[in-house]
Amino acid sequence: LPTIRSRCRKLPMQPLGDSEMQQLLAQHLPDSDAATLAALTRLGRGSPGAALALADQGGVDVYRELTGFLAQLPQPDIIALHALGDRLSRREGEAAYRSLVTLLRQWLADMMRAQATGAFPEGADKAEIALMQQLGAAAPLDQWLEVWDNIGQLAARADAVNLDRKQVILNIFTSLADLVRNKPR
Repeated sequence: LPTIRSRCRKLPMQPLGDSEMQQLLAQHLPDSDAATLAALTRLGRGSPGAALALADQGGVDVYRELTGFLAQLPQPDIIALHALGDRLSRREGEAAYRSLVTLLRQWLADMMRAQATGAFPEGADKAEIALMQQLGAAAPLDQWLEVWDNIGQLAARADAVNLDRKQVILNIFTSLADLVRNKPR
């Protein structure tokens, strides 16, 4: 609405740099080790609030599990994937489930951006860069984009109609495995 917009002030804010993020996270998470703080800094993408939310939700562990499953594509460990689905489908796993979906979509977006531009995310280690290169080479960019979009739609539908989160996780990894095997759905 123009009236409301005319009475609002825009405060454009830039993401914090890594050193500021590490400093803030160290203050708020004094028991965390340097590796966890570095991971939260990277995953928080310049937002201390997002990084602290990830810390509360076990986001670093979720991210490590996620990249572990991605590294196993096109044949992820089905038993471990079912265990992850069981854990995240419980009431106390809801925040971790949301973190998983968000982190997966961010990771895929970073991978697609790297494939398109050749610029990998700042702070990514050699193993993560190698994984992005490996998976990015497995399928054309347009197919990755379609899967990325489908994951977002599936997660939104799951929230809207209360679908089983375990089944959503299994469907997501099945679609990723199919794409890497060059059999897009």
